[in-house]
Amino acid sequence: MIGTIRRNCVRPLPCERDVAKANLHLLQDKANRARYLIKARAISTEDFETEINAAEVAQAQLKRDEAAVDYAKFNVNQCVILSPINGIVLKKYRELGDTINFGGQIQAGGGATDIAQLADTDDMRAEVDINEVDIAKVGIGSPSVVALDSYPDKQFAAALVKVYPAADRQKGTVKIEVQIARPDLQIIKPEMSAKVSFLENRQAATQGPRITVPKGTVRIEEGATYVWTVREGIVQRVDIVRGQETETGIEIKQGLHDGDVVVVSPQANLANGKRVSGGTE
Repeated sequence: MIGTIRRNCVRPLPCERDVAKANLHLLQDKANRARYLIKARAISTEDFETEINAAEVAQAQLKRDEAAVDYAKFNVNQCVILSPINGIVLKKYRELGDTINFGGQIQAGGGATDIAQLADTDDMRAEVDINEVDIAKVGIGSPSVVALDSYPDKQFAAALVKVYPAADRQKGTVKIEVQIARPDLQIIKPEMSAKVSFLENRQAATQGPRITVPKGTVRIEEGATYVWTVREGIVQRVDIVRGQETETGIEIKQGLHDGDVVVVSPQANLANGKRVSGGTE
């Protein structure tokens, strides 16, 4: 996890804004009386313009104070650093009370703004080397079993999710990653040694073509996974069931059909029924 404290934490003081609001209301009342009196020719034009100008200045000061309060709240929010993932802390680079400055001197064991090193427990993978002659026998989604060296009697179901593009010429191996389906976090620890055994994939010979979309196409919101499609120039949100993630995209098991047009880079303002023109793929 990397976080940066950009400036010292401060507490916003809304009392100054409240004083500015009260002062504005007072001057606006005086300006309204001046409008009435100028019509009755009870005050001079100079006095009238003075009252109107005072109200406008007070309104500008209120906007300035509100902006200062918003900026102070922003600074307070910057003092709270949250991890982008759920995981286990592997290493801590900072202690309580340490000051972290952006662009500061890099310390041993971490970058200038590194706070802690985390392991993502939602996506536990085993990284192993496979012989070059066996790489053709497996593919993305191939079932496997992971056994830890420390717990040889414990086996966990897994599937191949990544094949590295380059081989090791000296070893004659190719690095791959398998994702553990249901890891037991009481047993499995990050950086443990493990062995991976691949199972016979009986469905590989009969498996038909798969529908895949670019990774940026799939959206997850409030537990729902969906993509945006375009049919006859109208945008529609379609819920999907995703499959394996590959190097080139994400497999779609349900929700899309061959020939459907999807929005590759959906914008935040997309909505069902919205008509779109060119530029959608």
